[in-house]
Amino acid sequence: MIKLVTCLKRIPQMPPQAFQEYWRTKHAEIVRPLPGIRKYIQSHVLLKSYQKGQPIYDGVAEIWVDDTDTVRGFQDSPVMKNIQRDEPNFFLVKSSPLIITEEYEIIAGPESDEYIKLIQFLKRKRGMPVKDFQAYWLSHHGSVVTVIPGIQRYIQSHTRLSGYQRSQPPAYDGVASYWFRDMRHIEEAKATTEYTAAYADQENFMELSEISFILTRQHRII
Repeated sequence: MIKLVTCLKRIPQMPPQAFQEYWRTKHAEIVRPLPGIRKYIQSHVLLKSYQKGQPIYDGVAEIWVDDTDTVRGFQDSPVMKNIQRDEPNFFLVKSSPLIITEEYEIIAGPESDEYIKLIQFLKRKRGMPVKDFQAYWLSHHGSVVTVIPGIQRYIQSHTRLSGYQRSQPPAYDGVASYWFRDMRHIEEAKATTEYTAAYADQENFMELSEISFILTRQHRII
């Protein structure tokens, strides 16, 4: 199974709450009949986050399908044409990158919609081969993160190697998702030596200046 990850940037004239409502209701119903979807999750940026400024994205859409043949089949689907017509109504298509990933469950905790989901967008260290980046992230960094107190669930989504064969490189080399019960647990985790060690380890395989993240709550559509 593969996962399509789309990072959404809302249109400027639409307030965050209106964006979330439109996405979760009208657009979700347009996407729902797309053939071959196994799972569809929307993760909406916490409205409180906007008090500190504009996040890099306003949300993330994740769609799980069996294989790339299913993705190719989307292009000929009338449902996809309806989706594409509706997208400009609430987000900036050209500023909302899509990456095709393979998912690795590092901490197999509950996927609760009540939890806060921290989504981190990763770029590999300059000069580091993609395979080396993925191997280090999965085999070494994953175990470093698992000991941080408070993380309920932890998923690594690695950009598929086929994405690097195109003329335009993927926007990100991967996406990390962490579930916490609430903001207090996030702040407590950041104060631990385990978090400090994991943060320091990022420099070994990530381009730190290009890492970004958003705080969200997810909504399962399918």
